[in-house]
Amino acid sequence: MKSSEFIKIPFFICLCLLLTGCFKGGTDIDLQRRVHVDGLNREAFLNRYDNPDTTIDCSLAALQYIADSMPDYHDGKLRAWNNLARAYYNISMPDSSAIYADSVINCTVESKNLEIERLIAKLTHARERQRSCDIAGSYRLLYDVAQSDVLKSHRNDFLYNYARSEYYVTLLSLNYHYRKGMQKDVQSLLDEAENIAGTLKCDYAQDLVMNYALAYGHISLCSQHINPEGNLRRALQYVLTSLELMSDSNRYSLLHFANMVQLTASIVANPNIDDSTWTACDPTLDSICSLLRLFGVETSQDDYLAMNLYRESSNMFEYYGDPYHTLGALVATGKLCLDYGDTLAAQSWFREAYERHLESGLAAPKYESMLYDGLLKSKAAYSVEEAGEWAEQYVSLQHFIKQNEEKDFLLQTELSNARRTISDYRIGAIIIAVLLLSLVILALLLAARTRVLRQEKQRLQEMRRKDVERIANVETCLSVMRHDINPFISYLQNKNLPESLHQEVLSQLIRTFENIKNWTNLSIPSGLVFNATECDVDEIYGEVLSMYTAKEGVVVKAERNGMKLHGDRLLLIIMIRNLLSNALQHTSEGEVRLDARVNGEDGRFVELTVSDTGCGMTADEVENLFRADKKINESQPSSHSGFGLILCRYIVKKHDDNTLRGCRIWAESTPAPQAGHGTTIHVCLQGVF
Repeated sequence: MKSSEFIKIPFFICLCLLLTGCFKGGTDIDLQRRVHVDGLNREAFLNRYDNPDTTIDCSLAALQYIADSMPDYHDGKLRAWNNLARAYYNISMPDSSAIYADSVINCTVESKNLEIERLIAKLTHARERQRSCDIAGSYRLLYDVAQSDVLKSHRNDFLYNYARSEYYVTLLSLNYHYRKGMQKDVQSLLDEAENIAGTLKCDYAQDLVMNYALAYGHISLCSQHINPEGNLRRALQYVLTSLELMSDSNRYSLLHFANMVQLTASIVANPNIDDSTWTACDPTLDSICSLLRLFGVETSQDDYLAMNLYRESSNMFEYYGDPYHTLGALVATGKLCLDYGDTLAAQSWFREAYERHLESGLAAPKYESMLYDGLLKSKAAYSVEEAGEWAEQYVSLQHFIKQNEEKDFLLQTELSNARRTISDYRIGAIIIAVLLLSLVILALLLAARTRVLRQEKQRLQEMRRKDVERIANVETCLSVMRHDINPFISYLQNKNLPESLHQEVLSQLIRTFENIKNWTNLSIPSGLVFNATECDVDEIYGEVLSMYTAKEGVVVKAERNGMKLHGDRLLLIIMIRNLLSNALQHTSEGEVRLDARVNGEDGRFVELTVSDTGCGMTADEVENLFRADKKINESQPSSHSGFGLILCRYIVKKHDDNTLRGCRIWAESTPAPQAGHGTTIHVCLQGVF
């Protein structure tokens, strides 16, 4: 090896190590950048309720970092947008919230979390539409979320658990806050939400939100006098559990605490809860008040407990920076003052709420309607003109809310009809499927029955064929007996017949009866037993010739060539003897030859031949030679019954049935007076080589 090649080897090794280090370093950098973005988004998510400003700052920082360093990290971008949408919703900035939620919904890039992030954005939109009293719009979004398979996924990470929790919280809020007379579905919804709440591990803040929603759900049922004691106890227990969670400083949230204080005030001030129900639940309320006092909230249990709690909650909402809930708390406090008959105090609260509302410019139809109604009832107007403006605003808001309620009613009716139609279609589809299945089963049964009937028909046809064949055989037997026995009877009746000839005729008659007996056995399917062995053709020919009675003028020759075949020896002897007898009967002079050779077309067969130089046959006679259903022609003196050839055909068929090798018999003949006249019978049987 040259020295230059030694130098190249370390160079390439160093280059490979350098490239490996670069790729590894690049991967580490991308991972570090992603961890940095995920950390910012995680911080933003955890502060969405406690400190929305921190959520906004962290989310914007994440978006800026993505734009500068890793623009293809779409999952991080979607998470930051959703964090911003939620933060702006919490501080009542609906336009900003909608911008970021729409950014997620309209995103078309490929992203692992795109589907679940879209659902979270739709849930934020649904919350915003509830505040604007767009009940139908909110429910449409919730319906879309419910139809998605994402919520049914078994994934157990914070995004999926958060989406499931938000879905139930938003749907509960829609039912008990914004729908009048539609709380009939709250019970089943509550049961479903409570069953799944324990499995949705997201963070403690989401647990507080779920507790708040479930508590309001039970209060709405309690107000309808549906198990008031049980539902009141459950609602108070959720409040108590949330306050116990927030007693840990690491879990305290001003927004959640203000919500629980306001919720406690609404429970205490609820006119639909009677004293007997409260008597059973006072211990739980005492525990709640004790915890509230630890937080510095005045909770003296008198008629003004609800008033104090409303006042505290309104101050906390204002400090938190949420004008929507601040307006709600102020209006609720003024309404409670009207219920107590303190008109002056009510005027003060409603006036303050009105001024705050004008400053914020927030669109909150539900609270605005309650505000103008309270202003008019407390006579807080400074002039008739101002009162007239408030009345117009109130009527306009009531009309707007009524329209949205009607839209929601129409939507519910439409969805109910659609569900009923789908249900009808499903029932119809099931009925059609059952009918089709029944038709298929009937078709299969009919096909099976048809197959059985076809087989039965074939069996009957085969039986009929055999019956016809047996009848033909019987007719043939009778013809044979009449034709072959009559001459012998005539001879035996001749008293002048010599004794020697008498004995010969008697022997011939006995052989004829023996043939008829064999024929009768062949006519019965089970009458002939086939005993297969390896047979020597020369031995069979020899035994047949030993029974041969010489005929004057005719020479019989048998070629001996050592061929062997597979068959029944006795039947083969009967067959050859009949063929020889038939040949001799039709040959007046010349010769009859017995031969055996390998079949030229199929080397598996031994072909036996019996040929004569007799009178021969016509083509029609050859065609009908082996058929039992043809009448015997007695018009020619030289003719005979043909029984022997039919017997031979049955013997060949018996061999074929037992070997399944294609055994067969056929004849070739030239009628006299043509040159070379005579007949040759060919028999192909399975050979043994």
